[in-house]
Amino acid sequence: GVAEHGIIESIEMHHFMCHKRLTFTFGPQINFIIGECHFEYGKSAVLSAITIALGGKANSTGRGSGLKSFIREGQQ
Repeated sequence: GVAEHGIIESIEMHHFMCHKRLTFTFGPQINFIIGECHFEYGKSAVLSAITIALGGKANSTGRGSGLKSFIREGQQ
């Protein structure tokens, strides 16, 4: 069956990494995050945002050493 609790249905990011705004909605059972290029499609941003939102350390993402490193360049 499909889980009823503890699932992530969607994620919305604002000024996160290189994205001004990115919304990602997950499917009901299994999800794959794929893209045509190695950059700028949001795959790493989605995974990094989930890691941080669930309490993971910024440096565990391999994308930054602190939370400030995830703020889009030129934003506060």
